[in-house]
Amino acid sequence: MYLLFLFVSVYAITAQNPTPPTTFPATWYTWVVTSVTKSGVSKPLYDFGQLIAYDSVNQWSCRLNQQDLINANPNRPVDYCNYKGELHYSIPNTYSNVTCASSVATQGNLTSIPYPPEYLNAAKFFGVDKVNQLTCNHFVASGIMIAGETLQMDVWTDTKTNMPCQISVTDLSTTVVTTWAFDGFTIAIPPDSINQCLAAMILCAENNWVCNAMSSATDAQLIAALSWVCGAGGLNCGPINPGGSNYYPNTPQAHADWAFNAYYLLYRTTQGPAACNFGGIAQIVPPNSTVTIAPNKKRLVPLDVYQVFSNSITCD
Repeated sequence: MYLLFLFVSVYAITAQNPTPPTTFPATWYTWVVTSVTKSGVSKPLYDFGQLIAYDSVNQWSCRLNQQDLINANPNRPVDYCNYKGELHYSIPNTYSNVTCASSVATQGNLTSIPYPPEYLNAAKFFGVDKVNQLTCNHFVASGIMIAGETLQMDVWTDTKTNMPCQISVTDLSTTVVTTWAFDGFTIAIPPDSINQCLAAMILCAENNWVCNAMSSATDAQLIAALSWVCGAGGLNCGPINPGGSNYYPNTPQAHADWAFNAYYLLYRTTQGPAACNFGGIAQIVPPNSTVTIAPNKKRLVPLDVYQVFSNSITCD
């Protein structure tokens, strides 16, 4: 009976005083609004919304600069960081009028984002609040030093999932408050967002790459794929029909190369690499096989949540 009472007592204390999570999930997706305000000033100094996909499992991250989530724009500016290729690609405008910013090297491996140890060592459970339509545990660490600044860090996490609801950092010397409010935080990245993220790589680093049939594909496979792409796939295949400009050479391989690439060019920004698959018999290749991207030396320095969000989810 005593042991049962002790267990119940410990459980009650733990339930009433939850501990803060130590790190973000390895893979996550969210709509985040970043606001910077100053105490006593009603108008925000800075206010911006964006969709973020962060995948340390597959080593890429991306920002979809979406300011109006209600009236979402599918052709929006994108920053895509490819940590396997060690490069960052950026479309600063929109897909319909693509200009690509110069590529720069990414820094270090992409890992799960930890909360700063200074915060974890001082964080106290403050209570339960309603944040962004969620019930969230509120943790506070005040008077901590991060990057040479004296701060108060408030973190709200979902009582059910422990995922972030909101993070606020107050600079106690300037009374400037930076708040990151997460809405729809999840560990599942929607496929359409993955494709929109990859659009930066496809349109910047691989803009002149082509979708070709694999040499291992059989004539029967190619003919079946052509039947789909020129039928249910909706592609106008007039150029490879008799009398068309691309009818010759009249082989399944040549016709498939034309049709696969025409389809890929139409749908690469919405379907991503999946626009060049056709049952696993196609691949995206450079126009000549000598095109390579020189590797860059990686710097294995983990970033904590304060550094990452202070830099608005940069590649380094």
